[in-house]
Amino acid sequence: GFINTKGQIVIKPDLQFALWFKEGLAPVKIDGKWGYINKANKLVIKPQFTEALNFQDGLAAVSINNKTGFINKSGKIVIPAQY
Repeated sequence: GFINTKGQIVIKPDLQFALWFKEGLAPVKIDGKWGYINKANKLVIKPQFTEALNFQDGLAAVSINNKTGFINKSGKIVIPAQY
């Protein structure tokens, strides 16, 4: 889960795993797959990746079947998984 700067829980700790927020989204692991939530705890990119990293400059690296590609903030693959 996540807390604010006052130590108050703002997103319940019911996620399997989560990374930090960057560019308004955080990668989260749910039922063994990675997706992304926003700061309102709304799932904005459904869990579908085997691995996922934080966004940087509007793109995030994700892995599908042990190959890495990049998605944009709407979850669209903009650089297909190749290597």
